[in-house]
Amino acid sequence: MTSQILFAASWFGGGMPSFDWTAAVVVGVIVVAGAAIILTGGIATPFIAIQAGATIKATVVAVALIATATGVVAGAAAGWYWGSKGDARQREEVDKIATVSNQLDIYFEPAGGDPKRAADFTCTVVVYEETDLQARPPTVTTRRTTIKATNAQDFYDQVETQIKRWLGTRVEADRRGQPRKMVVYMNPFPGEGVYDRIKEATDRASGGRCVVQKNEGVWASAVPK
Repeated sequence: MTSQILFAASWFGGGMPSFDWTAAVVVGVIVVAGAAIILTGGIATPFIAIQAGATIKATVVAVALIATATGVVAGAAAGWYWGSKGDARQREEVDKIATVSNQLDIYFEPAGGDPKRAADFTCTVVVYEETDLQARPPTVTTRRTTIKATNAQDFYDQVETQIKRWLGTRVEADRRGQPRKMVVYMNPFPGEGVYDRIKEATDRASGGRCVVQKNEGVWASAVPK
């Protein structure tokens, strides 16, 4: 009963759900075949009486029409029901993507001789792009941009350029009123003051609309598995 109530609510409250043609065809065919077998078996026994004067051809046509009508109704119900279930799964997947597509990660590459110390003026910027939210399932692409600079000023200028580019691309979270967020991974360690400079650049580019977080661990993808 609960599933029927939710189905009806999604239908009338949120518009017509999608139609699952695969479920409709499979269920419809099964019901048509089942109804035909049951009706034929009933007619072959005294359980269903054949009207006097009815021909075999007329009986076969009647059985086919009843079975087909039953199958169409059952198939349509299955198509709408599983279509609405598919819509629910789609919304869940879009919600998962929306939690990461508004996030930008920055992590550093280790220096040659010390894996815990980051190389100078080098980092990787990670953006999670909403590739296709209409696909089933919706898709997200992880795009990495490596920054290599010759001095500190060039390094922070390039970082800020990437941040501005990211902020200039609208994502699903913007439509929902969710803030942007940035995570700076500090292992390997980039040196004192690097995080503060990146945060300053982010605040400047976003007008304070982006939440900046420090993570003391090694970078790991934010895409849900």
